[in-house]
Amino acid sequence: YIKAYDGIKELLESLKKKDYTLAIVSNKVTPAVLKGIKLCQINDYFDLIIGAEQLKEAKPNPDGIYQVLKKYPSDEVFMIGDTIIDIETGKNANVKTIGVTWCKTSKEEFIKNGANFVVDKPQEILKIVSE
Repeated sequence: YIKAYDGIKELLESLKKKDYTLAIVSNKVTPAVLKGIKLCQINDYFDLIIGAEQLKEAKPNPDGIYQVLKKYPSDEVFMIGDTIIDIETGKNANVKTIGVTWCKTSKEEFIKNGANFVVDKPQEILKIVSE
């Protein structure tokens, strides 16, 4: 029952062609994350995966984002997520946040919780990060 949402693989391909560094920070353990992205055939797009066992403290603590930034320093960082915890994590790390509505969280909830951007389709992310 695990599959990538429509447009995700194409988004990841586009981002990698533009030389973006892509990382996953998850409250799930790394083997579970790896299993999911391998089943979806998107594992080759990610430069770094940080699972729960690598975090000093779970999200919304910003430790995972700080670990990514330590390995891949950048001034232009986006935390993209499908939950309010993801938005809180990005805000706690002082990075821009993008809420995605194709899971359970609504546009209104993301806006209420201070997401910088909210998108309904994966390709909208490409527009945001390219501006």
